[in-house]
Amino acid sequence: MYTLTHVQEGLRIFRRSVQRRHHTQRYSGDAEAICAAIIERCWNTHDRYFMASAGHFCEFYTRDFGWCVKALLDLGHRRRVRQTLQYALERFSKAGRIRVAITPSGKPFDFPTYGIDSVPMLIHSLVALGDHTLIKTYEPFLQSEINLLAQNVDAVSGLVRTDRAFSSMRDHAKRTGTCYDNLMIAMISKDLRAIPSLHNPFKKPDYHYLIQKHFWNGSWFCGDMGTRQWSSEANIMAFWTGVFTEQQRFNSVLREIKKMRLDRPFPLKYEDRPLQRRFLVSALAPNYEGTTLWAHLAMLYLDVLAEYNHREFRKQLKTYSKVIERYKTFYEVYTPEGKPFNTVLYHTDEGMLWSAGLLSHMHHT
Repeated sequence: MYTLTHVQEGLRIFRRSVQRRHHTQRYSGDAEAICAAIIERCWNTHDRYFMASAGHFCEFYTRDFGWCVKALLDLGHRRRVRQTLQYALERFSKAGRIRVAITPSGKPFDFPTYGIDSVPMLIHSLVALGDHTLIKTYEPFLQSEINLLAQNVDAVSGLVRTDRAFSSMRDHAKRTGTCYDNLMIAMISKDLRAIPSLHNPFKKPDYHYLIQKHFWNGSWFCGDMGTRQWSSEANIMAFWTGVFTEQQRFNSVLREIKKMRLDRPFPLKYEDRPLQRRFLVSALAPNYEGTTLWAHLAMLYLDVLAEYNHREFRKQLKTYSKVIERYKTFYEVYTPEGKPFNTVLYHTDEGMLWSAGLLSHMHHT
């Protein structure tokens, strides 16, 4: 159910989208210079935290920050990473719940429902930072949120409950019991090993076995249990989280990506067909999370390629760098043909913090 906060945020984003439709902020220089400038623009100097973008999403997003945290640390932003997590924990704890995001005015909220990846991504960020003093300060609150997350996992099967839909990476898709949802539980199960002071209610299940059993079809991970439906976030995050590390298995997934041309003209599409199951809001931007090319998926894909296929990694890194130099910014999403995503009511966001991933990889190549 949508709340007043959802309406206010939707109107704010819509107004900004209309205003910037023909006035995108451009950055000078090569891809490295553009990404570095964007990261600086994403730093909120007033409240001292990294915003998800310098555009529409000028707020803290728990999952987005979790995707970027290691790259930001690699780029030397340790102090700012800590300040961002301090900012988020202060507001979450005051509100009594870890949420999907925090509005520019400082109000935590979920979109559209409880985020199954919010607690796992926040814990993932804390583990990456490795600041035990910060963890200790918020230990009781973190434990209560971990325990709440555990209530959304079936105590018998160890899998995420299927009697409710959660917010996750594809937050406009109404789905239950997805591979991605279960990978988030598997990830927090692994990450909590690095924080022995916190009780780990996900310690017992063998998530490698469970996810393989319920989602691996012999060639790739099915996005939804009981189907043979492909979904890129399932197959990329299986390796990004470290739950699966087998080279042969990744090779099989990569073959499917190539076969379905999900990396054309550049990475990466969720599917090779438009998403059918959607929340009503997606009618305002058809195909928003279907065959469109998503920049955050591209960065997660590069992370995985860097580990499992360096030749393909170098190729796609070069390809994506050219995209950034062509548009002089880091867009959120593109049409299947590789143009900035644009509808009558929505113009793609720009200046995404996700650019940290690209810059980090460029520094190591």
